Amino acid sequence: MIKRIVVYEILLNCLVPLIIVAQTVSPPGLGGKRPSAPMNCLDRIFRLWQWEKYWRGTFPGEERYKSGERSRVVVFSYRSICGLCSARLGSCQMYSVDRFGVPVLVNQESIASDADERTAAKNLVERGIYPGQLWQGPTVPRASRTVPPDQAKVPAEGIKGIVGLPTSKEATGNTSLGLRWEDFSAETLDVALPPMALPAAIAGKLRPSKLEAFKSELKHIFSQRPRISQCAPREVIIPYFSLEDPSVEVLVRDGKCTETAVTMVRDATTGKWETGGWGDRPAYLNKYRPRILSAEMDRLKIN
Repeated sequence: MIKRIVVYEILLNCLVPLIIVAQTVSPPGLGGKRPSAPMNCLDRIFRLWQWEKYWRGTFPGEERYKSGERSRVVVFSYRSICGLCSARLGSCQMYSVDRFGVPVLVNQESIASDADERTAAKNLVERGIYPGQLWQGPTVPRASRTVPPDQAKVPAEGIKGIVGLPTSKEATGNTSLGLRWEDFSAETLDVALPPMALPAAIAGKLRPSKLEAFKSELKHIFSQRPRISQCAPREVIIPYFSLEDPSVEVLVRDGKCTETAVTMVRDATTGKWETGGWGDRPAYLNKYRPRILSAEMDRLKIN
């Protein structure tokens, strides 16, 4: 039986220039000024899309995305909120960046190919963010952790812990964040859309600095799960990943008896790892097994 959660995923290792910008400050490493908050935001979003393309098979706006083509993009940010609007991509998206640096999609809308991106961005911001659009980690009752974020019942008061902004009304199920366009930094950029290449950690075979701590938590988690004695030993296959990725997909094998793909996510408060979803059906394994094995970094034996 498949148990899955929608993990709104993003990204990010260190900032490396992924985009070619015609009118803005230079990205780091090119001798220019330090990148602006909107530029950092755009870099994060592109990295998230690369991560989603590899692990989920698609990303927002993929049907209109063509690597190398130039596109006008309005990028906006304020504190832990950032987003982009592009008529070329037909989309406006707003994210809340969590304490791990991972952008979580909190609002989006489609826009026409001739739309004014700055007006569309302003409208999206002023629509605000509602509790049901946020994935709150431990503030969500455990029974709700396995349903998509738009179906989870999230306490309105929990919003402050994610985005650090006050709510516009008293905490109720319909409370939205009181966002003002005037508070946001915004830039209109002309960019060449970067290729949806492999995530940086996989492409560069980068081992995370706290790998041993991660493996220790995996060992604790998976040594507790029941198994058939004659199927020992248990083995967990770990792909290359960044500690700033939205989740880590691992493959758990009990000898030659069973095989399960498991999504590991971090508790938004403690930072500890836990299972966010798993599946052993053929369709699920056929999707994740080749991705995990292709990006394999390490194997953990659990006797």
